[in-house]
Amino acid sequence: MIALSVSLKSSADPFRGLSTEILPVEEAFRFGYVESEIGIDLFWQVQPGYFLYRDKIGVIANGIRVEAPLPKGKWFLDATFGRVKVLEGFVTSSIGALHEEVSVHYQGCAEKGYCYPPQEKVLKSKKMPIKSKK
Repeated sequence: MIALSVSLKSSADPFRGLSTEILPVEEAFRFGYVESEIGIDLFWQVQPGYFLYRDKIGVIANGIRVEAPLPKGKWFLDATFGRVKVLEGFVTSSIGALHEEVSVHYQGCAEKGYCYPPQEKVLKSKKMPIKSKK
């Protein structure tokens, strides 16, 4: 029984043995947001040696894709996706209206070649009253 639990724990950590080389996704791309009376500001702190794919960032609000302007980024020759624009450092965007629920999608990689699966963060508005379901 003890060997089984140790085995499960070690197989549950995909970064075991790589912890000094590859950061967990939450550390590689620290995501946050600030909600105001007029919209939501989104931001990512992308760690050195990592990047976000510009075209893999998307925002869906109340089930509809919304415009979220992004920095221009820089061109990068990616082994999987070819020539793409990537974002590094402190990345910001904004949504110009309040929504009950916002789903933010993004994907990035480490320059060492490890690419993370697509990520999704679901934000619930604290400023808009949630409509009751009848």
